[in-house]
Amino acid sequence: MDDPAVDPVAEIVVGVFVEGDHRFLAEGRPQHEKRASLRAEDIGIAPTAFEGGAAMCLEIDGGIGDVLCPCDQAKVARRGENLGARVSFVMHDAGVEDAWDAVRTDGGIVPADGAVVAAGVWSKPLAAELGDDLPLETERGYHLMIRDPEAVPRLPVADADGKFVATPMELGIRIAGTVELAGLKAPPNWERARVLLRHVHRMFPALKESYPEERISTWMGHRPSLPDSLPAIGRSRRSPDVVYAFGHGHVGMAGAPMTGKLVAELLSGKTPSIDLTPFSPARFG
Repeated sequence: MDDPAVDPVAEIVVGVFVEGDHRFLAEGRPQHEKRASLRAEDIGIAPTAFEGGAAMCLEIDGGIGDVLCPCDQAKVARRGENLGARVSFVMHDAGVEDAWDAVRTDGGIVPADGAVVAAGVWSKPLAAELGDDLPLETERGYHLMIRDPEAVPRLPVADADGKFVATPMELGIRIAGTVELAGLKAPPNWERARVLLRHVHRMFPALKESYPEERISTWMGHRPSLPDSLPAIGRSRRSPDVVYAFGHGHVGMAGAPMTGKLVAELLSGKTPSIDLTPFSPARFG
């Protein structure tokens, strides 16, 4: 490996969803305790908003987060392998029987005693294949980044009236917020991102009211939400060897550590640390 920034033991797990065009969800997962430092562009994915064939991704500290985009699977696999990463494509149309014993991927059958469905808003079609029709929907959120801003807060600052947060970043200032209920298939409404620029100008008058395109970038992502604002954490009714862990809405980062602990307890046959009844996937009937 010539590039020390790339973790040679990183693994990328890619779940493929096919609805009219070829799309996939990718999640960078480091083996051991090392953080994956692969970037979206390192495996042939443009780190831009999903529109007209480009990719949509969430970058976390320079690493790859969630990605949904049309893909050339062979190209992505080849580039991942060149970087020392293992790439697996888990097919969306892979049926699961009641007696769970494997996951079918593009590379063959992978034996497994159990599985976790934790694919954010894309968990809905996976759960449906298991016979669980859950009312999971996306709360679409937007952000706008200003590079080399004229003013930047020392700490994240929330505007209660404008319902947005201004956060200092290494590359500039990020303004994020809003909720849009438009589903997974509707194209992004970038005016919802650009209106944040007008809001932040009122917070920091030193910022300009408009910037050239090379100074700003926009992004849209999906918050997986359920009607009662509680996540689904528990076993599939049809296949109890499959555990659900999704629907955290706006608090996925905060809820992830405890959710991970609960999922581990369920898969290992231990009694969960808390009563999971309020989070049962079966609560929706």
